[in-house]
Amino acid sequence: MDARIEEPVGEAVHRHPYLARGIANGERFTPYFWGTLGAVCAFLVISVLIGIFVMKPLGLANAEAHAGPLFLLAAFMCMGAVALVLAAMMRPLHRRSWRTLISADGSLSPGLLLRAFLLWGAILGAAVTGAALATGEPLQIDWSLALRTVAITGAAVFLQVSAEEMLFRGYMSQGLYLLFRGAVGPAIVVALPFALGHATTHVGLPTFALLAGLSLFLSAVTWRADRLEPAIGVHFAQNMTTLFLAGADGLSGPELLNAEGVTTAQWASVVFFVPAAALFWFLAFKVGLVMKR
Repeated sequence: MDARIEEPVGEAVHRHPYLARGIANGERFTPYFWGTLGAVCAFLVISVLIGIFVMKPLGLANAEAHAGPLFLLAAFMCMGAVALVLAAMMRPLHRRSWRTLISADGSLSPGLLLRAFLLWGAILGAAVTGAALATGEPLQIDWSLALRTVAITGAAVFLQVSAEEMLFRGYMSQGLYLLFRGAVGPAIVVALPFALGHATTHVGLPTFALLAGLSLFLSAVTWRADRLEPAIGVHFAQNMTTLFLAGADGLSGPELLNAEGVTTAQWASVVFFVPAAALFWFLAFKVGLVMKR
């Protein structure tokens, strides 16, 4: 653990070392505001550049190509690049390593990420399969297309979810913790831009509610684990499951996310999400499948 984390700089640091990393460093909120603005501007610029130099030459800048794996790959690359921007900003703005956006002491734990990914993926997979069996509507999956979609976009999706978690649950939450001195305030505040940030490809009130709920859940996982890897694992499983369904041509039946290129969610998905999140919490933290108390 970094020695600065162990200094007596307030109860907030001792309760939430990861979220209170800025407090331990004696930082102010202002650099976080400019850093967040810089990350958003970088995302917009990168999106325009990829649109001009990648999507347009490949003929992907049209609605018909929206469901194509190459379009998804380009879209995920835009967000994934934000991780590099954040990493580059940490030293000049905050005098600390980008790894402190993953854990308070800068350590990395791929095992935590993998276990969270497998557990949430298993819960989602069981839910989709169980719903299909309960309604008598068996899933019709084009496995070749679905697996090809996952294979093409998998690495980019991992970069995308890592960047989103580093920005929302990491950078923004650590900055907001300077103002709120607690975990609830940052979780509520970041849920709104997280949900709105997906509005261009995820439309409708049910989807907004699902994304806001997912954001709150990911913030709770980050708070409980006191590091970012489990949230990245959950987010990665969520997106890969959605992509698998999106790539399953001819898929029928009650899906967790009804994906037809642009992901939409039904209210049933929102209702299901609550017990699914509770089950993950119990198995991950109470049973200890992800992290022991």
